Amino acid sequence: MKIDKYEKMAANYPDEILHPFNSLYKSAGFKALYFLADEFGGTTIYIPKKKTIFKDCLSSTLKEEYDGNNLKELAKKYDYSINGIKKLIRDPS
Repeated sequence: MKIDKYEKMAANYPDEILHPFNSLYKSAGFKALYFLADEFGGTTIYIPKKKTIFKDCLSSTLKEEYDGNNLKELAKKYDYSINGIKKLIRDPS
């Protein structure tokens, strides 16, 4: 079967897509789901929490936004503890 046949089936019967992949289909779309199935189908993959995936991005953002006096505001804005913000500003690893 070609990709377009899967796409048509998914579009016609989105609720018949295996759970929890139907949520991925509805939020990210067919191409994202098809890519994951094609690339990782049959394997077990671990998906870390958002804070882990985007930690280095947050560290860079914090370094730009930190003015020396706004730890409390940054902690609230990014849902981290003040100590967590300090660590990310120093070294994200």
